[in-house]
Parts: sequence; structure tokens; C-alpha cells
Amino acid sequence: MLIVVKRRYKKQHVVGGAGIFDSIGNIFKRLVTSNAAKRLASTALNVGKDAAREIGKKAIDVGKNAAIDAWETISR
Repeated sequence: MLIVVKRRYKKQHVVGGAGIFDSIGNIFKRLVTSNAAKRLASTALNVGKDAAREIGKKAIDVGKNAAIDAWETISR
């Protein structure tokens, strides 16, 4: 009868997920998300600037017309 005293197994290391491809995918995902957020914020800022510019122009026109009307009323 033969008795096996020790059995040796070769250790194999396995990285969870898809390994390096999973890490690269996560990096690209973060970059794309970051760029999308930047573009969204930039667009919102530009829309706000345009709205403020238009409101300012309208206020100037209204003020100018009110001043002209007041001057015409006073000069009569």
C-alpha cells in the first residue's frame, strides 16, 4: 500500500472581473462621463449668458423708450 504524504498544487492567480480590460473600460467610462458633465455645464452656462444678455438688451430698450416718452411729455 502506497501512502501519499503531501500533495502539491500549483497556485493560479485569477484577477476578478475582466482584469485589465475591466480597468481600462472603467477609466474610459470616467473620462466620457467627465467630458459629458463638462459639456452639459458649459451649455447651461452659455444658455444663462445668452438669456442674461437678451434680458439686458430688452431692459435697455424699455428704459430708453421710457426716457424718450418722459422727455416728450415734459417738453410739451
